[in-house]
Amino acid sequence: MQNSSGRRQEDFYDLRARQGHPLYAWGTARPHHGHGRKPVSGRGGTGRVQKLTQRKWSTGEPARGQALGHRQQKVDSFRKEKGQIGAQPGLPFFFFAASCYRTKASGPLENPRQGVLSSIVPHRILGVIPARYASSRFPGKALVSIGGKTMLEHVWERASQARYLTSLVIATDDERIRDAAETFRARVVMTRADHASGTDRAAEVASASTCDIVVNIQGDEPMIVPGAIDAAILGMLDDDESVMGTLKKRIEREHEINDPNVVKVVTNHAGNALYFSRSPIPFPRDGEKNIVYFKHIGLYVYRRDFLLNYPDLPLGRLEQAEKLEQLRALENGFQIRVVETEYESLGVDTPADWERVSALYEKLMIAG
Repeated sequence: MQNSSGRRQEDFYDLRARQGHPLYAWGTARPHHGHGRKPVSGRGGTGRVQKLTQRKWSTGEPARGQALGHRQQKVDSFRKEKGQIGAQPGLPFFFFAASCYRTKASGPLENPRQGVLSSIVPHRILGVIPARYASSRFPGKALVSIGGKTMLEHVWERASQARYLTSLVIATDDERIRDAAETFRARVVMTRADHASGTDRAAEVASASTCDIVVNIQGDEPMIVPGAIDAAILGMLDDDESVMGTLKKRIEREHEINDPNVVKVVTNHAGNALYFSRSPIPFPRDGEKNIVYFKHIGLYVYRRDFLLNYPDLPLGRLEQAEKLEQLRALENGFQIRVVETEYESLGVDTPADWERVSALYEKLMIAG
């Protein structure tokens, strides 16, 4: 890890390795081409234990095969002991979901396995799925059927596979949604009926929780990718100054650039949001054709204390003009961490959206 925090991270990994902790990292040691556990000398003169295979590290990519399988078993065992819901095997712990996350030290998204995740996620992280029945454009949409399951159940099942959520709840004010959620054994929290947004509903749930981090997971995205949730969480934990985190995806369909329903975002070199807008940003004044545009993916991660105070922040002119709630944080001087992802958001806002997502789901099931 070639950054200013490298020594501190190495010391942390050294300590964890000496304690026999299953989550010691791959990353800052020198390559060793061979099998078995080998002490590797590094800065500070300590020996870190590294489990490697014969595969060379010429590209910075972690060794896989036997080494990864052995480490994954230890990670899964550790998380099960801690009672965390994300203990299912599948995604590697440090180098998960290649298309979902990039660290400060990594290269472009095309080579996301360069670098090491610096967050071991020791936090209590609460996932909240706000769900209401009285949707203005599509009443009862949370309970419509997609492939034999309600949309809400699809969201719950996929969010439950996120590795770094330590608990997950559905927040609603409607008994019909509560009753439906209980049929698939989801944990439900009943909230007030006067909330203006899902953020306010998530804040009410967080106020009764001892969590450190709150993830607001949209209840109308039945195709949500668990790795996208993890990416947003890790992106913010990698930056202590951010109080809020979210996702962005590169725009590939040209018509979305000028679509006001597709919110665009621009970030600085550190990956923090500069602005969100319904207009095309940046604007090519000289007609440049090679500009890369990013759209905002509406999944939010909050530090609990910030979320509880968020409704009390004054509304600014930018939020009122754009009708984008996240601008309130920027206008009041708070930092939003934005992580690039390959996840394509498929929200259900209308009956037409439901038909489109249902057709896509059926195709995926047929394809296996």
